[in-house]
Amino acid sequence: MKSCRIGVFLFISIQISISPLLLGEKPSELLFSKWSGELNIPDPVAISFDEKGNAYITQTQRRKVQDLDIRQHPKWIEDDLSFESVREKRAFYRKTLSSANPDAFRHTRDFNEDGVIDFNDLKVLSEKIYKISDTNQDGVADTILTFADDFKTEVTGIAAGVLWHNNNVYSTVAPDVWRMQDTDGDGVADQREVISTGYGLHIAYAGHDMHGLTMGPDGRIYWTIGDKGLSVTDKNGKQWHYPNQGAVMRCETDGSNFEVFAHGLRNVQELAFDEYGNLFGVDNDADNPGEMERFVYIAANSDSGWRCNYQYRKRDYNPWMEEGLWKPDFEGRPVYTLPPICNYNDGPCGFVYNPGTALGIGWEKTFLLTGAPRGDQWAFQTKPIGAGFEMINSRLIAKGKALIGWNFAPDGGLYAVDWAGGYPLNQKGAIWKLDVKDSHKHPLRNQTEDLIGDDFTNLKESKLLDLLAWPDQRVRLKAQFELVERKVFSGSARTEWIAQAKELALIHMIWGCGQLARSGQMSGDDIADLLSVPEISSNPELRSQIFRVATDVSSFPSDLVVQGVKSSSLREQYFALLAFKKHGVRKDLDLILNLIQENNGQDLYIRHAAIEALTNFNAKTLGMLHKHNSVEVQLSAVVALRRNKAPEIYHFLKSTSAFVSTEAALGIYDDFSILPAMPYLAEALESSDNNTKAFVLRAVNANARIGKAKNAARIAKWVCNEKLLDEQRIFALQRLIEWH
Repeated sequence: MKSCRIGVFLFISIQISISPLLLGEKPSELLFSKWSGELNIPDPVAISFDEKGNAYITQTQRRKVQDLDIRQHPKWIEDDLSFESVREKRAFYRKTLSSANPDAFRHTRDFNEDGVIDFNDLKVLSEKIYKISDTNQDGVADTILTFADDFKTEVTGIAAGVLWHNNNVYSTVAPDVWRMQDTDGDGVADQREVISTGYGLHIAYAGHDMHGLTMGPDGRIYWTIGDKGLSVTDKNGKQWHYPNQGAVMRCETDGSNFEVFAHGLRNVQELAFDEYGNLFGVDNDADNPGEMERFVYIAANSDSGWRCNYQYRKRDYNPWMEEGLWKPDFEGRPVYTLPPICNYNDGPCGFVYNPGTALGIGWEKTFLLTGAPRGDQWAFQTKPIGAGFEMINSRLIAKGKALIGWNFAPDGGLYAVDWAGGYPLNQKGAIWKLDVKDSHKHPLRNQTEDLIGDDFTNLKESKLLDLLAWPDQRVRLKAQFELVERKVFSGSARTEWIAQAKELALIHMIWGCGQLARSGQMSGDDIADLLSVPEISSNPELRSQIFRVATDVSSFPSDLVVQGVKSSSLREQYFALLAFKKHGVRKDLDLILNLIQENNGQDLYIRHAAIEALTNFNAKTLGMLHKHNSVEVQLSAVVALRRNKAPEIYHFLKSTSAFVSTEAALGIYDDFSILPAMPYLAEALESSDNNTKAFVLRAVNANARIGKAKNAARIAKWVCNEKLLDEQRIFALQRLIEWH
């Protein structure tokens, strides 16, 4: 890392013309160098940098050793799938791994050497966080300190995520999200607290833990949990219960305002925001024949369809495969899930987006992805299409090193951790730097590094506002957060600045207003007033960003939301529909229904957001939509009722559209089920003409779960239908054989 300082305002007279791959610029080759030098970095997983270029690395010692892998304990699968809390997982370990159980030795060994094999042997090895520095500024790290350890309860998972932000180090070590600080400057954390807990309910697959810690452009921390699931009670007492799903969470930097942002994921390891605040990830597959990984645009409140119990279906009916939930969109795909943008390459791990001036010209607007254990590294870009995106310019950029996590440092290089030997733990590892040749580096890299390292509390307000237009998002966000601290965006002085500001600068201003609104320092009306500013009202992207922020404020003018819903810009329409969920009024139901019909399922993100808008209406109103003549309206109403867990979903079992009645069956039966509607699904076995496999299996199972004599009689009568497929008849007969 450099130690020199260049005047931070030289950039004001510089005009950079970005020529990314989107415009045909060919990026230069990335070169590897070993930044960790002679240092050994044992079994590293994740990496983050502070503003001075010090690296923070997590180490796992527990993976498959004391954070067990269910594949090595298959007899536990049924028990494991039943867990709905960390407490239940802990109780299972304490009961099963005890001196009273003669089989305990089959599952672990006497790690603490007390002569007894029990759950205490899962409490010996600790996850660790290291601080690694290049103290002599020669471009190679020379110092490694243990920043934090003592993460080792019987239910502790892997330290799979780390984030430095504003002198705090955050780390995800299931079941906890930690915030740590070194207050005396000795390189070791002396203050630490849990800001969120309740993750990793299942033993499940090793590595499906918490990871992906990322600072969002809205000033919130984002992170992921794999399909070990979560059951979190937030600081307001609300429970967020997704025990069988992976998810994306977010909260303020102190842990407040927690929420599950998206769910139904399997194991997204790292997250990446682009310069417009769009969130992406690459999700792992479940190793089924023919299945592939998935590149996902992670939309707010979206369900990607994965449930951890699908992992163990073997030859039994598996919705993930049978219903095509892993595939991009196709006709007849279940509507309750948002499909991936596309399928992608094997073993996704590290995932980043070039913040702007990193690497060199031609690497702007580019996502970079590591793959392990094969050791492939990929790059690609996205292109807006309607309210969503498509992947373009995908290419293999390197091959050979099994890199796990990676991140950009202040100097603009891309730094990656390497397990040096694959998945088996061996107490070895390294940090590699990927970079372009010096002659190909972005011309603003040095100035960006200086700005990242500077103390912005000493800068004038006018300079901070100028920095909102800097070509690197890290600098823009740093300026945004400082302006939020000063409450600048709530002042009247912004009017003159807005008139001459660039689009990206205005986007950061809008995000800053959102931060102030969440903390009660601005009102929704204050933010709504921005829509009357000519420079904003004439720009659909800026209007979109205001409606994005509107989803987080307690009040916002409903008439303006309606204007956004009517916009010709699909992106603006998308965010306005999400805002309608919170700020819409029920008299505008026809507006939403007409939009749903016009879209007709063509833009999947408009469909998703319109369904979110429908959840704002009461269940009786939505239930009456089973009479609507539009199949698309019926589908949307079904999914809205499913999201609200409303029994009125049963009305749609009678739909003449098999697509609709199947969607209703999925909504009633799947997950925790909508129990009051279950008898209607059971009855539909004989009353419905829907003979699709997905519908029939759930209708048969509904009868089996209710378990009364009339349900058995219904199945027995149904199997006599000569039109049944053999596999349907066999499935139903098997349920009768198992009846008790």
